[in-house]
Amino acid sequence: MVKKPIHFLVLYPTNSKWAPDDLAAFAEQLRQTGLTGKRHLPGLFSAGPAYLEMIVYLGCSPQIALGETETATTIRLNGPFDKPELITAANARPRCRSCRQAIDLEKTLGWADETVTCLHCNTSSYAVKLDWRRKAGFARFFIEISNVFESEAVPSDGLLEKLEHLTGQTWDYFYWREG
Repeated sequence: MVKKPIHFLVLYPTNSKWAPDDLAAFAEQLRQTGLTGKRHLPGLFSAGPAYLEMIVYLGCSPQIALGETETATTIRLNGPFDKPELITAANARPRCRSCRQAIDLEKTLGWADETVTCLHCNTSSYAVKLDWRRKAGFARFFIEISNVFESEAVPSDGLLEKLEHLTGQTWDYFYWREG
C-alpha cells in the first residue's frame, strides 16, 4: 500500500535560532488565540474555533476538513530542535539569488548551514539563503498545519501579527509535502 502524501502549510519564526522556552505555555497561548483546539497528543491539536479566520483559503472551492475525524486538519508543534533544521520537500529546487537558475542540491552537496556554489554562475551562498520559493523553512521550531496544499491557503496578517506579539519574532511560511 502506498502512503498518501500529506500536505502542510508550515509557519516558522524568521529568526532561525528562536524557539519557545516553555512549549506547554506557548501551546496554551495558541489555544487562547483560537488557532488550535482539542489536544490529541503532545504537540498535536485539532483546528480551533478561529482557524478559518487565521488561515485564508484561496480559490472558489477549497476542501477543508475540520472537526475530530481521522482526516481532519491538525496543527502540530514541531520542535524545538537543538539547532535550526531545514525542512523541505525532496523535490524542491531552490534558485540561485544571483543568476536565478535552479540549483540541484544533490550535485552541490550543500545544506542549510553549508556553502553551496551555483554551477551556472559560481556564486557561493548558504543553502538557507537560496530562493526556495516557499518550499522550505529553516528554524528550531515550526507550526505545521495539515491538509493544506501548496498555495491553497495562507496565514492571515492577523495570525502573523498575533504570533509576532506572542513571541517577539516575525514569522513566515512555506508549503511542504511529506511522503
